Amino acid sequence: MASRASWPTPSTPPVAATASTSASIWTGSIRPRLPASGRARGGVTYREAHAALERVADAATVRSLELVEVTPVLDDHSRTAELAVELAASALGKRIL
Repeated sequence: MASRASWPTPSTPPVAATASTSASIWTGSIRPRLPASGRARGGVTYREAHAALERVADAATVRSLELVEVTPVLDDHSRTAELAVELAASALGKRIL
């Protein structure tokens, strides 16, 4: 049983009222193409991807981040994995631009 101190008070906003963002990044959509990610026509540049995730970090509402299509067995010298780590850092507030 929870103690009364842990219950929401009138000054505590309900969880549902808290703004949050979930970001899902497909590494295959970022140019230039990397061997360990999927292929897609078009897409965004490296700089555009980082700029978008830096804006997400500025909003300070990120609750979840998903980086998909990183295939280690196809990764040439961990280039795709390094990109995924850099993108995650941008989403968490690191500035590269």
